Amino acid sequence: MVTFQDIEAARKRIADAVYYSPCPHSIPLSEITGMEIFCKLDNLQRTGSFKERGARNALAQLSAAQQKRGVIAASAGNHAQALAYQGGLLGVPATVVMPKFAPLIKVSTCQQLGANVVLHGTDFGEAKAHAHELAKKKGLAYIDGYDDPAIIAGQGTMGLEIVEQVPNLDAVIIPVGGAGLLAGVSLALKSLRPNTKVVAVEAQNVASFSAALEAGKPTKITMHPTLADGLAIARDRFGNFASRRIGKERGGRSRGDSACRLDVWKIRRARRKTRGAFGLRWQHRPECSQPCN
Repeated sequence: MVTFQDIEAARKRIADAVYYSPCPHSIPLSEITGMEIFCKLDNLQRTGSFKERGARNALAQLSAAQQKRGVIAASAGNHAQALAYQGGLLGVPATVVMPKFAPLIKVSTCQQLGANVVLHGTDFGEAKAHAHELAKKKGLAYIDGYDDPAIIAGQGTMGLEIVEQVPNLDAVIIPVGGAGLLAGVSLALKSLRPNTKVVAVEAQNVASFSAALEAGKPTKITMHPTLADGLAIARDRFGNFASRRIGKERGGRSRGDSACRLDVWKIRRARRKTRGAFGLRWQHRPECSQPCN
């Protein structure tokens, strides 16, 4: 179980290596929605996402011997890049296992950041199974992108920053894939600002968090194509943990990739990750969402 104290400790641990990203007031979004909207710009991290928070926190807690042996993860996205970059800063060898058909740009980016990239399997499940085999065989520490207490505590540091940057905070909208970010940030928010609402938003085509809430436990779903590939997780491993922190507050499913593209085109002022765009779309067009509970 992750505690608020774990998040506070993570903040001190990552302070010198992770950017304290700004959370500016967005005039265009505020005008569109009729609300005061602030955007937490973690896309300004070196590798372009919040994943560096959890990666750094997890890597920093490894023993000296384990840091020397190295770490491994199965990922074709932001977690892989974060692990490679932060591993390089700490001198920890990082191996990343990706499916054979992973986009070349993701393979080359991880290699440029210093990771040893292994291509195996036709999908993420096969890549992950192979990563666990290599971890056991070579004595590497497997670091999951969201199903790990150190990762959750690291992601939760974003919540601490948001509270500092937006004093009169009413609600926070969080995109959901594996629910690691949701679990960490909601814990931080509810510990410091109990009355702040947390809204979890996911793509309808990969609604694993909703499935976990409805079933009362992590549930594997059938995945369908989505623009928000960073949210495409077949099983939300921390759905129950995150839902306990949110209580009975609202969740939503963003229904269409085409509408999301249109909304991003209308509101963007900087390059943003598509997973974040689903949260922007929910606040812009909440009538296109469904409640998760």
